[in-house]
Amino acid sequence: MRKLTYKIDDQMNYSYKECEEYLKNVSGILTVDAKEEGFFSKFDITYDESKTSYQTIYWEICSFFEIPYEFSVISFDYYVDGAKSYAIDLSGLCCEICYRDIIEEIFKTKGIVAMDDQYDEVAYNGTQNIKLSIKYDDNIISKSKIIELENKIRSTYL
Repeated sequence: MRKLTYKIDDQMNYSYKECEEYLKNVSGILTVDAKEEGFFSKFDITYDESKTSYQTIYWEICSFFEIPYEFSVISFDYYVDGAKSYAIDLSGLCCEICYRDIIEEIFKTKGIVAMDDQYDEVAYNGTQNIKLSIKYDDNIISKSKIIELENKIRSTYL
């Protein structure tokens, strides 16, 4: 049994409870707790990894809401024991679009197992310091690769 958490931008669909009921009927999902968190929907899920995967579960959520797969994640956690922590300072971020592109880049990176932030889309005016907290599995990705990813983010978006 594994646990995961996704916070997604469901495009203000507000049907997270309907999605919760839908997910309860997906093979391999054992429990689902969905709630509204500001403008987003948060899903805490336990699942049988012999019957489904975290990728499939995320695809099911995005399919339910009919939203883009990668661009919709706000934060995630796969609860991997022994994951290493790393913080990325996004001072100088210009806009929400760049922020979403950064999240997509992190989400797609194999070995990153959690990401959270303090970004507030409503309050952001381009002057706040934003820090991304990530966790990575060093059996899959090295710290030097995480630093390369940070440098790529800095050179592309900041």
